[in-house]
Amino acid sequence: MDSERLPAELGLTDTDVQRLFERGLSRPRPQRARTKVRVDYEALRQTYAEMLREGGFANASELAGHLGKSRVWVSRVLKGIKKNPG
Repeated sequence: MDSERLPAELGLTDTDVQRLFERGLSRPRPQRARTKVRVDYEALRQTYAEMLREGGFANASELAGHLGKSRVWVSRVLKGIKKNPG
């Protein structure tokens, strides 16, 4: 449901609505549209490959752990494969 209509439609106070937000049961409407971030996959692939060569990581799994990314993501980048091309 539209978070701006919650109080009127359900008879909720602002405090009730805030509690719903805090518990993840409703989200405030975004203030502005998000812009899609363009990723330079080739530059990222080169960076990851360099980190593997010079960073002391035994494999993509260790690199992924260091970066806080999934092993699958790092492997895909290193292979030059994008999930959704275009």
